[in-house]
Amino acid sequence: MSSNWASLKRKLNDTSDTKRVKDAPNKKRKRSDITDAVRLKQTIQSEGAGTCSMNGSAVPGDDLDATEKSKYIALDCEMVGIGSSGKRSALARCCLVDFDGNKIYDKFVRPKSFVTDFRTKYSGVRKSDLRKGVAVTLEECMQQVAALIHGKILVGHALHNDLDVLMLSHHRSQIRDTATYAPYMRAHGKAGGKMRPRSLRDLSKQFLGLTIQDGEHDPGIDAKSAMMLYRLKRDEW
Repeated sequence: MSSNWASLKRKLNDTSDTKRVKDAPNKKRKRSDITDAVRLKQTIQSEGAGTCSMNGSAVPGDDLDATEKSKYIALDCEMVGIGSSGKRSALARCCLVDFDGNKIYDKFVRPKSFVTDFRTKYSGVRKSDLRKGVAVTLEECMQQVAALIHGKILVGHALHNDLDVLMLSHHRSQIRDTATYAPYMRAHGKAGGKMRPRSLRDLSKQFLGLTIQDGEHDPGIDAKSAMMLYRLKRDEW
């Protein structure tokens, strides 16, 4: 385990033991919260996905038993473009991680339609990834993911996008979406106003001190980051 990740875990442990105050959706973040975020940024550097371990007593939720942890699963998908303009999205990769951030599913998915834009700069998907024999079919992915998330509390960021391309649904009461959780949102406009989602990249930087999506996206990193953000606020959620 790296010293940077250990620092993050110690920080999370310290904050989890203090009195929690729920953020009002229409108010600015408290100075203490901003200070905590600044300290995280100063003490923790960016880490790669595979080198980060969430196993350790200092991370919020690590004291849960295996049965309780098994109730949670995080999802993230990458899409490619189809249609003449390449603006219609189709599933190209799907990843699920458990409560501790370990990958339990990671498959490239072969779209039914011709891919006109691989969006590699962001999706990380290449033509070779979607070859027959390398990628599963959409139907196979749908069946496998549906079985894995059934009865689970589903964690993610802007999950409606992932569920749409998977053509799956999940009960609203079992969804924990970091894009629509009020304390993770920001008022639009200087004088406040409608609350708007923030990017997973921004939330991870501020609350976890981690830089993600710096180039091609990795759904394993994104799913793990969403799970970490959920764990950070789980007791208040």
